[in-house]
Parts: sequence; C-alpha cells; structure tokens
Amino acid sequence: MTIVVRTLSDQTYELVRKRILLGQMAPGTPVRQDTIAEELGVSKIPLREALSRLEQDGLLSSYPNRGYVVRPLSVDEAHEVFDLRLKLEPGATAAGCKKATPEDQQVVKAALAALETAQQSGARAITCR
Repeated sequence: MTIVVRTLSDQTYELVRKRILLGQMAPGTPVRQDTIAEELGVSKIPLREALSRLEQDGLLSSYPNRGYVVRPLSVDEAHEVFDLRLKLEPGATAAGCKKATPEDQQVVKAALAALETAQQSGARAITCR
C-alpha cells in the first residue's frame, strides 16, 4: 500500500470537477468563488488554481473582471465524446467481463434488474449495492 499525497488544489479540483460533471453546476452558471471556497472549507488560492485547471480542461470559461462560468458542451463536442466512448467502452467492457468473478457477476445482475425495474416504474434514479 502506498500513501498518495494530494495537494489542497488537487482535492479542490476533483470536487469542483465532479460537481460540474454531475450537473450540480449547470452550463452557463457563474462560478461563485466565495461560496465554493466556504462550502469546501478552502481559501481562494487553491480554488483559483483548481478553476484554472478546469478552464484548461474545457469545463470552465473565464471572463476578465467577471470570473468563471461553467462552459456548455456543444453538439459537435457531444458527438465527439459519444464517438470516443463507442471506441473505448466495448473493449473495456469485454476485458472487464473476462476478469469478473462470480460475485462481480451477481452484483451486475442485481444492478441490471434494479435498472429494469426502475425503468418500468418510471423512477428517475436508482442506487445499487
């Protein structure tokens, strides 16, 4: 086992990135640095470093004297992401299936059953495990 040391900036980056990707910060939404820093219990310095990295990743746009805004995904970008996923995920799924234990298979079967039940009942979200 190894200890992985992560900077406060790295941890902040991961948390804000996750919020954006999960839609908790909607496209076009201004990033309120004071609010986020307070919610995460960090100073503005690691937050600004994290926001700069998120801009480099294409998740945020910055505007002089106005700050950051969550960047919307264009139709072309969405198609590009979908095409990339189609190239990567089938192979990754096949490789995972080959390595799956009987316990892993049971977990997946239970998750699939829960998903099918949720779809039939019109539920919006399910939790597995």
